[in-house]
Amino acid sequence: MMEARGVENISNLYGNMITDEIPALDPSIRRPLENKKYRAVVDAGGDPSGAKLLVQFGDLMQQDDCDVFAVINANRPVTSGAGNTVTLLRNIEMTSGLEITGLVNNTHMLRETRVDDIIKGNRLAVEIGGVMDLPVKYNTCEEHLLDELSAYCQTEKMEGEIFPIHLEMRDSWLDRKV
Repeated sequence: MMEARGVENISNLYGNMITDEIPALDPSIRRPLENKKYRAVVDAGGDPSGAKLLVQFGDLMQQDDCDVFAVINANRPVTSGAGNTVTLLRNIEMTSGLEITGLVNNTHMLRETRVDDIIKGNRLAVEIGGVMDLPVKYNTCEEHLLDELSAYCQTEKMEGEIFPIHLEMRDSWLDRKV
């Protein structure tokens, strides 16, 4: 679907043969990083192991022309509190050699996500941003929750832009009742 919209996906060295969790990047990842006419998004995972892969591209990811966003889900144990999340993010910065420039609240429970989850995540992101002196750039929100979240924002301000999303690439097993 992304490729049909002109977005090239460069994955691990093995393509779809094995999990994307294998730290073996396709060498073609350098192409969009070397050509400043490209707009590239690199998802390096949410821990120092994933960030370690970024070290090899440090010369191509100059801080003056690149944003490094930390994506936070307050419903995950490792990022459920400010203290452990700040420690994790500082470890990612130290490992990658890159400074985080902004936070993205992506707090969800897949198809069970409620507006309360997004609000909880925004509050956590604001707290983390206060400790690390970082702005909250975005709050993801499934499209069907936008009206409810907008109503909430009439009475309490959320930091960061609301970024509408919809779930696309999910396996059908998520829809099965257990």
